[in-house]
Amino acid sequence: MTATNDLAIDVLKVSKTYKSTPTKSLTAIREVSFSAKEGEFISIVGRSGCGKSTLLKMVAGLLPATSGSIRVFGSEVDEPLDNVGFVFQHPLLLPWRNTLDNVLLPAELIGQARERYVERARKLIETVGLTGFEHTLPRGLSIGMQQRVSVARALLLDPPILLLDEPFAALDELTREEMSSELLRVVQEVRKTVLFVTHSIPEAVMMGDRVLLLSERPAVLKLDLRVRLPRPRDATIRTSEAYLGYCEELRSCLGVGRASAGDPSRSASTPAASPSS
Repeated sequence: MTATNDLAIDVLKVSKTYKSTPTKSLTAIREVSFSAKEGEFISIVGRSGCGKSTLLKMVAGLLPATSGSIRVFGSEVDEPLDNVGFVFQHPLLLPWRNTLDNVLLPAELIGQARERYVERARKLIETVGLTGFEHTLPRGLSIGMQQRVSVARALLLDPPILLLDEPFAALDELTREEMSSELLRVVQEVRKTVLFVTHSIPEAVMMGDRVLLLSERPAVLKLDLRVRLPRPRDATIRTSEAYLGYCEELRSCLGVGRASAGDPSRSASTPAASPSS
């Protein structure tokens, strides 16, 4: 997995061990390797607590790896990166700032004049479908709308890499499906390199060019599945034989039950989201 010119992310034999006491430790991730090309969308799935979020935070430089190496655009990750956008499980909006001001926050944090980014912020708000809500406080937005603000905020500085940590975990099933389709539309429009953590196998297949399946802790890479479905994608692809076949292959590898005939997407999902993932 030597870095090449078209690689955005290169993860080589990365492990993460937490020490609870001088004599006790817990290995969350063990020698995981994968790479992502520029513009590639990679979904990461696995059971609750297997280390998916830990892996994402190590790629972002928010957590140090215990061993192995992570390179982003050829440079070793040894501190928090400023060229990635991160969307967390919860929106984490500042409650006293309206939609426009929350989207503009990253520019202010790096000392840039907000006026330089207002036009881009408004365009991103339009892109995520929130035109008309620029001056609405978070309490006036649904959770799904708040998460759209988070996506726009993550894209403000035009980072080449977008990291999404179970961004729809708090949503009901119908809103989650709507937001998945919305995010897919946005990402296909802006063309970023994306790592997308999810517990939902159908969501992972719907979104990804590849799906990485992690084992239970300590996590190892069980499967790197290339999803050969045409783009752009929309909800109609969920009934295709190829799509259902990818979902079944992942379920089988994960060891979960087959989908029911009436609702393949719902029963194909892995267990409910957990903050410890």
